[in-house]
Amino acid sequence: MGWRLLQPRERTILGFGLATMVIVSGVIGAFVWLFLSELGLPLPTETWIALGAIPAVGGLALVLSLKWIRGRMLSMAALREAVIASENTKALSQELLLADRFGREARAWNALIDRLGGQCQAEIDTTSAGSGTSAADARLALSVCSALWQGVLVVGPKLDVRYANPAAAMLLGIDATKLVGASVIELLEMTALLDDASGQSPTLRRGTLEVERPVGESTAHLRVSVRSGRDGDGSVVVIEDVTQLQAAEEARANFIAHATHELRTPLTNMRLYAETALGDDCDEAMLGTCLNVINQEVRRLERVVSDMLSVSEMEAGALSIQEGEARLDQLFEELKLEFEHQAKDKGVTLKFTLPPKLPVIKGDRDKLLQAYHNVLGNAIKYTPQGGEVTLSADQTDEGLIVTVRDTGVGISEADKQRIFERFYRTDDVRASGAQGTGLGLTLAKEIMLCHEGLIDVDSTPGKGSVFTLSLPSGRLVA
Repeated sequence: MGWRLLQPRERTILGFGLATMVIVSGVIGAFVWLFLSELGLPLPTETWIALGAIPAVGGLALVLSLKWIRGRMLSMAALREAVIASENTKALSQELLLADRFGREARAWNALIDRLGGQCQAEIDTTSAGSGTSAADARLALSVCSALWQGVLVVGPKLDVRYANPAAAMLLGIDATKLVGASVIELLEMTALLDDASGQSPTLRRGTLEVERPVGESTAHLRVSVRSGRDGDGSVVVIEDVTQLQAAEEARANFIAHATHELRTPLTNMRLYAETALGDDCDEAMLGTCLNVINQEVRRLERVVSDMLSVSEMEAGALSIQEGEARLDQLFEELKLEFEHQAKDKGVTLKFTLPPKLPVIKGDRDKLLQAYHNVLGNAIKYTPQGGEVTLSADQTDEGLIVTVRDTGVGISEADKQRIFERFYRTDDVRASGAQGTGLGLTLAKEIMLCHEGLIDVDSTPGKGSVFTLSLPSGRLVA
């Protein structure tokens, strides 16, 4: 077992040394015998005994020396293994102790481990006694901190980090071993929370601030809260990642702004045309125009309110469909009547490429109409003057496939991954003039999923987009 404690290189050196000593002893003995034989000196029995005794004594001395060297090397090898093991051991455990057979070095090492272990336990007991908790409670508290998803830093009176849980290392993007001992001011730029009282060293005061840290190509927003310790013992810093929360708040604020615009525009148009219709100089033709516009704006207002209600249902997880039957020929005819004037006013050519006979769909007619309406409305909205929008339908063995193709501004690869997110609106300058709530495609996707269907997009920036809405064959009645 002692031989296994040696490293491979040490084994090789030891074996090579032993072999060399044996060979040298044999060569010396042979040289003496040849030298005496050449001189022709007689070799009496006493000489032969003396010559034999010399290698025997040398061999005995060699064995005793090797035994002593072997013992020393084994003790040093065992001590070396213990030192290496202590590097990967968080606590001073009994596993680091050496057997007494390894000599004086082992006894000194064991005494050092016992002394250090006693000091660590005394510190834990002292800290626990001062706080009114037991050592087991202190260890439990550390385990709880390690399991938290918020980052926790324990900062000393000199603003140096005394403890950092794994979540803090992850949020800050710094190895946990490098956090301990670092300055919390340099880590989080917390100068705004420094309390420079005259005659005293700077301390952290209780408060909250938000800092930004680069994470790859994006920026993470961290909320840092400071809680002061007792009697100037330090502070506890809690770190939370509020990037998604801030993005959601910004999206909601944008949604409210766009929704307000979407609600105000039809209401303004309705008021103006109602005043015109009530005027004394309004003839029958003008009255018909006013009523037509008011009717369109009422329907537009109804769709905006319906989108908002659908979003509330989605957030509550209560979005559902009312099973029934929907005739696609009537549904597409309604879409055509609703959008042909809008497309004509914008200078966009609107085409419907439909088969002679369309099936009846089993599902929620109003929800399906809302999904097709949102996709077709987006296509017209993002297609510039002179462009073309085509809606086509095709019945296959897999089900019904409705395709909306436009020659609009197109969608970038980055936006394609996010256009179905609620409240999302692209930053593309080519689409900056289009108004909307950022909910149309989100609702269309949810409605298709409720009907066991799918929605997909294929787009090239500057060349247009193709949205495909598919329903399974099980939804086709006839």
